[in-house]
Amino acid sequence: MKETDLYEREDLPGFVINQTAKLIIDLLHKNFILANQEITPEQWIVLDELWRNDGLTQLKIAQLTFRQQTSTSRILDNLVKRDLVYRAKNPLDKRSNLIYLTERGKGLQESLLKTVKKTMNDAVSEIDENDLKKCMEVLNKISATVSKM
Repeated sequence: MKETDLYEREDLPGFVINQTAKLIIDLLHKNFILANQEITPEQWIVLDELWRNDGLTQLKIAQLTFRQQTSTSRILDNLVKRDLVYRAKNPLDKRSNLIYLTERGKGLQESLLKTVKKTMNDAVSEIDENDLKKCMEVLNKISATVSKM
């Protein structure tokens, strides 16, 4: 697309990607509620990073989840209040904390992942497997291209 071309917002890949992501996040939130899981998609993604690598700094969590540090801090505050994570002093850098899962936070992994997997499967249920594979390849190329910029 050239800069001088007329466009419809709905024809822009970034708009469609963002719209799709928003709809999937809304569906995930709805499914968490239906499963009586008092967690938000934003909280889940932070927990998911900690399930992969417990003991991350707040900055690293923000980077890995593509969030601003201020919103990451707010999410972590809520997770601490709910006894799902705790902060510990970073022995290598006194200015930062390391974030760890509590036993309660670790215990949510299986049930939350069940809901996430169901939601994602439902979201792509009408997509041919080969089309989905190609879509993922294209999305990953877009992500890689934008990351280089």
